[in-house]
Amino acid sequence: MIPKHIQVGGLRVKINIIENLEDFGNFSLDDLTINLRKGDIKVMLDTLRHELMHAAFAIGGIGHCKPFEEVEEGVVRCLDHLFFPSWNRLLQQQPKKK
Repeated sequence: MIPKHIQVGGLRVKINIIENLEDFGNFSLDDLTINLRKGDIKVMLDTLRHELMHAAFAIGGIGHCKPFEEVEEGVVRCLDHLFFPSWNRLLQQQPKKK
């Protein structure tokens, strides 16, 4: 279910699954690579979404702006823990189209 690569801003970002990665995941702009720790698929998908946000900020250029680079992890975690759960609840409340 995890793809081998994904397009971000027109660039191909490779996705590696690594058995004993120290972190849950990381993004490298230099290599255009997202590394994910092998494990539970839901955790891996959540981590992929998290790292995709880092990739979008870096590729889009905002990740290089001061002081954004000092608060980037906090912004991504805010979206992870507040925005996306709210958005998912909203989608679940929508009536199903027939």
